[in-house]
Amino acid sequence: MKKYGLICMAMGLASGIGFRSFFNIDSHLLGLLFVLLALLSVLLAVRRLVAVSHLLCGLVVLFFVIIGVIRFESAEASNTSRIYSVAQYESREVEVRGRVVRDVERTERGYLLYVETTTIESESVRIILQVRIEGDAHVAYGDMVVVRGTLKRPHAFESEVGRVFLYEEYLHARNVTHTLSFAKIESYEPLQNFSVFRVLYASKEIFMHGIESVLPEPHAGFGEGLLLGEKHALGEKYEDIFRSSGIIHIVVLSGYNLAIVAEVLMYILARFFIPRTRVVLGIASLILFAIAVGLSATVVRAAIMAILALVARAYGKTYFATLGLCFAGILMLLWNPYVLMFDPGFQLSFIATLGLIYVAPVLERCFTFLSSRYGFRECVVATVSTQMSVTPLLLFSMGTVSIISLFANALVLVVVPLAMLCVFVAGIGGVLFGSAAMVVGYPAYLILSYILFVAQMFASFPYAVIEVKNFSLFLLVMSYVIFIGAVVYLFHKKIPRTIL
Repeated sequence: MKKYGLICMAMGLASGIGFRSFFNIDSHLLGLLFVLLALLSVLLAVRRLVAVSHLLCGLVVLFFVIIGVIRFESAEASNTSRIYSVAQYESREVEVRGRVVRDVERTERGYLLYVETTTIESESVRIILQVRIEGDAHVAYGDMVVVRGTLKRPHAFESEVGRVFLYEEYLHARNVTHTLSFAKIESYEPLQNFSVFRVLYASKEIFMHGIESVLPEPHAGFGEGLLLGEKHALGEKYEDIFRSSGIIHIVVLSGYNLAIVAEVLMYILARFFIPRTRVVLGIASLILFAIAVGLSATVVRAAIMAILALVARAYGKTYFATLGLCFAGILMLLWNPYVLMFDPGFQLSFIATLGLIYVAPVLERCFTFLSSRYGFRECVVATVSTQMSVTPLLLFSMGTVSIISLFANALVLVVVPLAMLCVFVAGIGGVLFGSAAMVVGYPAYLILSYILFVAQMFASFPYAVIEVKNFSLFLLVMSYVIFIGAVVYLFHKKIPRTIL
């Protein structure tokens, strides 16, 4: 029971939140059902008709279903209250005063600010706005700004492939209720107090300027995406190329990239500190890095799992990836339940990780003919397992899938760790010596050129991306039922039950 308890909690919480995301359900009725089932379970346990461990698992699942329903209702009530508080200003040009509460994001045409308001048209209001600024925005995290623009409540829209994207709920996953479009900054006041967040964001900006001083475009933007998750630095043209070739995940700071950072970090710390000290420093460094690159769902999930792995290693315990994933999921869903059903990054990250945990061991025996040198076989197995795991979700949510991503990933992933190291060295050189350090950036330039070449080559293939416009929810469910059934059968048939 102990090793399955966390899994039961995660399953129950996700089920409650997932169901309540689309259907109304009375939490009091669920509570009454829980009491009745608890009494029934006691009766069954006394008569020894059902194993006590099975009854406990069932009750834990149902209890956390109720917790999930209540948590989503609480979040929904909070968002509804904030939405109604500014309903009279929607679709109007307004003046907003507030503080920038997240790192400023670059876009093709300008910048995205996330502003926690203090007043709207001189009325005291507390919501978080996504503010789109065209042109320069000379502000940073923590600055108090006065902006003017059109306040809008986001609505669902239909994508190019006919999918309905629930944009309002997607922004709720980021704690945003409204947008401010065509905005202009009328004035701002720099933050006067010390802020760790501001220092981290400023350090990242300096480091990005260092990369840009020694690498040309698009290599500089690609390097920033690879190491810091700055996908927008690539530009729309290369974003489309990477998406078509199926390797866009390497420039959005996936769990794979963060795992590389964690391993390199621990390798360096191991040279100077005793185990317990380096684990504390490693955890602190991972937290700071996660903050600096933006606390996206993927980064948070990967950071939590990496921290759990470091703690387990420090105390000589076996680290179970499934339990780490469940623990990360529980924390994230309790913090913001909207990410479960309305954040594609969260969904893809968790499903891809499950693929690495359960599908990869099954597939590994199918690729013994490949060389294991330089981690080639491992990259192929990881790519195939994650691609198989996320394909149904990609078809359902986006209506497109890259059919050549396996080959592109196999050629690219083996050099990603070296590319990240070279970009890091190039950035440090650029910070210290400016453009005079271009020679330091040459190795990064060569490796990034290779990855860009592979991406462009595969993206140019006819039918590199296929569209499936009628991939319904029913097909999604049936695909995963069949897929999970096959994996469970092969997993228990060929692989010992040691992963849990």
